[in-house]
Amino acid sequence: MRLSRYRWARLALPIALLVVLGVISSVVTGAANTTGVQVQAARYAPDAAFQDTITISPDQLPAGQINVFYSVTISASGGTPGYTYSIEGSFPTELTFDRANGVISGTVTGVGTANFTVVVIDAAGNSARKDYSLTFTEDAPTDTTTADTGTSSEPLTGADIEATRIANLREALGPPVVVISTEIEFLAIRTGPFVGASLRNLAIRGGTYNAIGEVRPPGSQFSWYLIEYETGSGADAQLATGWVSGRFAQLQGFILDVPIVANPFDSITGELTGVTGVSVIKNNLYRYPAGSAPLVTRFDEGNTFEVLGRTVLDRRNFTYWILIRLDRTGQVGWTRFTPFVPLDGDFDAIPIY
Repeated sequence: MRLSRYRWARLALPIALLVVLGVISSVVTGAANTTGVQVQAARYAPDAAFQDTITISPDQLPAGQINVFYSVTISASGGTPGYTYSIEGSFPTELTFDRANGVISGTVTGVGTANFTVVVIDAAGNSARKDYSLTFTEDAPTDTTTADTGTSSEPLTGADIEATRIANLREALGPPVVVISTEIEFLAIRTGPFVGASLRNLAIRGGTYNAIGEVRPPGSQFSWYLIEYETGSGADAQLATGWVSGRFAQLQGFILDVPIVANPFDSITGELTGVTGVSVIKNNLYRYPAGSAPLVTRFDEGNTFEVLGRTVLDRRNFTYWILIRLDRTGQVGWTRFTPFVPLDGDFDAIPIY
């Protein structure tokens, strides 16, 4: 039994018996009696935890070059998974240390050597320590690895250092995901990065979804993320994609792997549907289906237009945005479909975007 995780107590033991480090010992010199014996093991604070159960890697830290971004990952194994990292000693102030992932990163501007200790504590409270020296020089560090063909000593190029940094960060942070806020019950998944885009599905509170794209629409305060989500179940399950607002979602993981993609509504030109309308009040024409989108123009009462497309928010409020072309000016844009914008024609023939 590991002494670092338990303390022992004795209750109603014969006087000649002792509880020493969890072992009942000594000799009963008199006649045996029927005294009841209970031994209790109680958890205690891990201040005296064993240190040899956790291994900290690497054995040595690679040297860095001043004015070049540096990154290396300290990792732990053994013990009980669920590690936290901390540093004691002289650590360069220009570097940062991620206590959750053990990543050291940053750009140092002065030459020198720092000596410090990395302390790792696992989920059970066991700890381990490892001393490191980290040197920064003016010249590029040298890679001195021994292969089967002999020993090579070639200076690392800036591209090599950057590739290593990216690889370390990607491994430490994991693939990019979008995590839905726990402050809301559901978050709409839409056909485009706008609150007026058609509803496709709902992302659940606290859910995690693969992130495959990002865009910041003009006029928006938040980024929108293109995610993958699963539809159907069992043999019918398949992946679909849609957009969620960054107002209630957070991008996590190695976010550099998330590409900035084109706004899907930029490629929508609409089509003639035979549906027309006339404005009975002044109205706004926007570039996209959102009130925060850039304004194309304002059109007055009596303006006629052709309807080229529409969106659907959801079945609960039946609020639409319609893509129109003004007859008078030929300008194309989105406007809210309200009782003040009556339409003439087959509304169901209008394509949905």
